[in-house]
Amino acid sequence: MKTKIAVVMLLLAAAGCQRTSQPRPQVQPPAPPPPVVAPPQSNEPLVWGRRDCKRASTSPEVQTDFARDKPYCEERAGVREGDAVNATMVSCMNSRGYNYRTRGEHDAACARTPQRSAAR
Repeated sequence: MKTKIAVVMLLLAAAGCQRTSQPRPQVQPPAPPPPVVAPPQSNEPLVWGRRDCKRASTSPEVQTDFARDKPYCEERAGVREGDAVNATMVSCMNSRGYNYRTRGEHDAACARTPQRSAAR
C-alpha cells in the first residue's frame, strides 16, 4: 500500500513538472518611484510660532506660556542644551499650540486666516 501511494505521488509530481505549451506570463518590473523633490532651501531659521498668531512681542501671556511650555517639551523629548529639535519635541509643542517653521511661513499662515491675524 505504501509503495502504491509513493508511486502515485511520484507520477503526480512528474506530471506537474512537465512544461505546458502555454507561454509563461511576462512579469513587468515595478515602475520606478517618482523623484524626490527637496523643499526649497531658505536661509531663514526655524522658529516657534503660535498657531493662534499671537506674538510674544505684543502679548506678555505668550512669553509666560512659552517659558513654561518649551522647557517641559524639551525635558519630555530628551533635548538638552544645544541639541537639535526632534520630532517628539515638535509634537509636544504642537499639542500646546506652537508650530516650528520659518517666520515667513508663520506670517503667511496668519495672513491667510482672517480671524487669526486679528488675534495678533
